[in-house]
Parts: sequence; structure tokens; C-alpha cells
Amino acid sequence: MFWRREEIIRLNIRANQPSENATILRAGYLLLYSSWEGFIRSIANLYVVFVFSRDISLHDLRDGFQAFSAKFLKSKQFAN
Repeated sequence: MFWRREEIIRLNIRANQPSENATILRAGYLLLYSSWEGFIRSIANLYVVFVFSRDISLHDLRDGFQAFSAKFLKSKQFAN
């Protein structure tokens, strides 16, 4: 995450230059969105790991988990 901190520092420095405001604002939106997307992906993966660690029957899970399981098993089959 060091590189993320560097990006924020550089954006902050450039934000003090009036001619760069629109560019900095767009870059800030992209930086914020990418951080949020990474966070959501990490949390979703942890949740899936948690659900599958509970040893719940696939029949008892919702369709999304069943589809994810099928996709995962298919990818493992091709990996071997």
C-alpha cells in the first residue's frame, strides 16, 4: 500500500496548482473507486471462505454460492 500513499501525496501536491484542479479531481475519483473496489473484492472473498468453511451443504446455499462452487470446481478440474 506504499504506492497508494505515494499517489495520494502526489495528487495533494498537484491539487494546489489551480490549472490542475479538474485533472486532479478525476484522478481522485479513480483512486477512490479502485480502493473501494479492492476493499469489496477482499471482503467478498473472505465472506465466501467463511461460508464454505462452515461445511454447509450446497443444497442449503443460495444459487449464487452454488454457481460459484461449480465455477471453482470446474477451474480446479482443468488445473489438474
